[in-house]
Amino acid sequence: MDFQAALDSDSVKLQGMAAFFLPSEGLNGLRHLPALLRCCKKVVVTEAELPKNELGLIRFGPVALGDLVGQAGFDNENPLHCDILDWLIQSASSSNLELSAAAIWGLGMLRTAQPKAVESLVSFIEGNRREVEHELISLRAIALRMLARIDIRLAVQYRKTDTWKELRRWYEGRQSDTPTVWLRDEFTWMLEAESHNTGEQ
Repeated sequence: MDFQAALDSDSVKLQGMAAFFLPSEGLNGLRHLPALLRCCKKVVVTEAELPKNELGLIRFGPVALGDLVGQAGFDNENPLHCDILDWLIQSASSSNLELSAAAIWGLGMLRTAQPKAVESLVSFIEGNRREVEHELISLRAIALRMLARIDIRLAVQYRKTDTWKELRRWYEGRQSDTPTVWLRDEFTWMLEAESHNTGEQ
């Protein structure tokens, strides 16, 4: 795929496709970060349902931005990395649930304990659910899952919270439907923390 042509085009559909496939390019995809960020910023986001193509871009764009920066290693001295971090934090608070969820995921994909990234995730974990939330998983549960990617020790501190319970229920539901080894492996930290906590009682 010609990523640069897709991101420079006026087709939001092509931009969304580029965002979806770009992380698989690894470090070769880094040169497309400015164009991808520019495309994401152009989407006019409201609480109303977005057109299909715009929805695809805001679902995949934030995750791709975070993933690519995370693959390279977040650099506090890199203005582009900082710009992406700031945009993800801002977008995480969007009134649009799709963008908010994708931006929270993107923060986790940065794979950095940069204070602003951690503080943003923690603010969701410790906050209240919105009146309207995703059917299957809450935004704060996504934030807890992402925090575990950055610092498991911090994530485990929330094992007695409602947010933990929400994430645990989502995990159990996924494993009940179609058990997968990769998901079990990802949630080892949560299962071990619960086991340890039980042993303390």
